Amino acid sequence: MNVYGSRFDLFIRTYFWQIAALVLIVLSAYEAFLYGISPAGWDPLVMSAVVALIAGMWLGLRLVERVLPTLQRLEARGSLEGDAAELAALVSDRADRYAGSAGVVVGALLFVSYSAVYLGDGRLPQDMPLVLAASLGGYLGGRVIGRMVAVGQLGSIIRGDTRWSLRPQLASLDGAAGLAPVGHLFFRQASVLFIPAVFLMVWWLIIPLMPRYADWRPWYMAFLIVAIGLELIAFVWPMWSFHVQMKEFRDRQLIDVEAEVSHRLAEIEPLLVSTHDAADRAALKQEIGVLRERYASVTQCPTWPVDRRVRRKFSIRNLVLLVPLVIKLVDLDQFWSDVAGVLGRILGED
Repeated sequence: MNVYGSRFDLFIRTYFWQIAALVLIVLSAYEAFLYGISPAGWDPLVMSAVVALIAGMWLGLRLVERVLPTLQRLEARGSLEGDAAELAALVSDRADRYAGSAGVVVGALLFVSYSAVYLGDGRLPQDMPLVLAASLGGYLGGRVIGRMVAVGQLGSIIRGDTRWSLRPQLASLDGAAGLAPVGHLFFRQASVLFIPAVFLMVWWLIIPLMPRYADWRPWYMAFLIVAIGLELIAFVWPMWSFHVQMKEFRDRQLIDVEAEVSHRLAEIEPLLVSTHDAADRAALKQEIGVLRERYASVTQCPTWPVDRRVRRKFSIRNLVLLVPLVIKLVDLDQFWSDVAGVLGRILGED
């Protein structure tokens, strides 16, 4: 099975680091042409944005190839019924279609928006290389977004196709009814959007060190809020269908186990009263304990495919992203700006 979906994606994935190195070389040459040979005079915001884009694309391009191992783990645990390879191939084909459409749309939007800005400033001919580079980056980024959307539909595909079905495991030790690999997959997907969120957070914090970017700071706060929201969506939305199926499974099991346990307890209670033999009474009490454990295993069955480790990691990293918002809410923004301003003067920033 070709997890890359197309020759284009396979080419990008195979030669990714060579292409990334070429992009950085060309960008460095362009910066040197505009600002001089010394890297100290280059635009650190642009350079770091490109590095963040490369890191995000590296994770995004590898996302679809993680679908098959995830499904194979579910299949081996008995948590997925159906052909894992066939399901992964279906997701890969859908990812290829979505990637092409999303790439064109995002690339075109960036081309139009950048062209409009630079045309209004009368700098379009001079900055056309930057416009084309941004459009190409938008196209590649759009392809990653399209693939993320396709992978995010995994649970919906399983739910809507009789060839596959979920079988949560009541006795699983992973804390997610045997479906923890699903949470790992979508934690990885959310990580693609975590990278730009970190970029925005870091730059919001350090812009006071660099007054030339001061006009960007309010925008970066707004972009950060959007990025955090999108990261949450990228993590929770794909798992919603799994949550619904796990809840439906638990509810079905609960109907059966309630009838079984209630019926058997109704039989045991009179026996427990009338039986005087110590061994028989101990056996009946033991059976009551087993029935209660069975009932508890169903009522406490997880309904989200997320284990404790992933939940903790996701929570911690999003708390870190909230640092700028906390600074704003507790009215420390001016204090932070003053401290950063002093540091900027010490470091010699104009």
